[in-house]
Amino acid sequence: MTTEYHDNVDEEMSNFWNKEPRTVDFSRFSRYRRWLFPALTATLLVILIIALGASNTSTWGRLWSAENSISNLTESLRDTQQLTKDTAKEVLSMKFAVENNKDQLASVRLFVHWGLDEDEVRRTPFHTETDPETRIAMTTEYHDNVDEEMSNFWNKEPRTVDFSRFSRYRRWLFPALTATLLVILIIALGASNTSTWNRLWSSEKSVSNLTESLRDTQQLTKDTAKEVLSMKFAVENNKDQLASVSEALRQLSVLDALRRTVAELKCSFERLVNNGTTAHGCCPLNWDSFGTNCYLFSTTPLSWHDARDWCNGHESHLVILLTDEEWDFVTQRSVGTFHWVGLTDERTGQWEWVNQTPYIMNRRRWRPGQPDAWTHHGLGPGDEDCAHLHSDGRLNDLHCSSKMRFICQRHTMKN
Repeated sequence: MTTEYHDNVDEEMSNFWNKEPRTVDFSRFSRYRRWLFPALTATLLVILIIALGASNTSTWGRLWSAENSISNLTESLRDTQQLTKDTAKEVLSMKFAVENNKDQLASVRLFVHWGLDEDEVRRTPFHTETDPETRIAMTTEYHDNVDEEMSNFWNKEPRTVDFSRFSRYRRWLFPALTATLLVILIIALGASNTSTWNRLWSSEKSVSNLTESLRDTQQLTKDTAKEVLSMKFAVENNKDQLASVSEALRQLSVLDALRRTVAELKCSFERLVNNGTTAHGCCPLNWDSFGTNCYLFSTTPLSWHDARDWCNGHESHLVILLTDEEWDFVTQRSVGTFHWVGLTDERTGQWEWVNQTPYIMNRRRWRPGQPDAWTHHGLGPGDEDCAHLHSDGRLNDLHCSSKMRFICQRHTMKN
């Protein structure tokens, strides 16, 4: 019994170690495993697309907000600039009014068609014709085997085609196409996102520049408004001063009339002193009489043009010296001081008196080497076009803008 049991144990142990291991069916796992990588890839790509889409949407929102801000800032800047222009015009008007009042006081801004031409490749089948004699020979040679061949043709099994090599690639076809489309979509979204970011960066930079420009323009508008208020105050102040000056001018006109009356009384008095007659008439107060003319030797320096206008405004003109006696009289009273006389070549280039009568050149009356029309005087455009009496009593040419005393001349008053 022991021996029998021992033999069974050996047999069981031998069967245990010699039996083949039971195979596990992994086919159901392999069906899913081949889709695992494509699924994970597609999932990651979809997540990436969603992230890009969300980023693109956020960027577009910021871009829309930035462009809207640009539009609003541009409109506001345009309005502010227009307001600044209007204010500047008002400032210019105020300045003109102030200058005008000062003058009165002084003188009382792809569709590209892209197409792809497809070339159609047309194949023409080749038809070969068999020689008739050869056809007959072949028919005779193989006629006996027709039945056998036909029998073999219809009885033989169809040859199976091995599609295994195609199935290996077919299972990857859809994931590859899907991944390709997703990659293309990601690239398109990335390019769109990059373009949108560039537009957003440019728009935000424009917003910053427009904001700075608007701030500067608003500050300029405030400063201009302050200047307008200052100008308005100056205009009102000048109006008050102008009213005062007008009153003073009215009183001066009265004073001038009084001076005329005094001059007439003086002339009448001289007539009485001279037994009812005067030799050559009378001169206004502070004027010197010589012959039939009166002469005023000013003490205030003016330019040649201002001196001419002053004399014209007092019923006289810059002195015209035609005789030796007049030269002697004038030079005796002007010696040691420069005085403008009524001689110029400004109008025609030829020397003439202020009444436009030609001047006859007399070198004896001029300083040596004069007139020289010197241009390096540094007093502005033009040369020396106006004549004056030098301190030694001789003539010299000088730039007309120079300021010096002057001599006025008028006829005596007959009374």
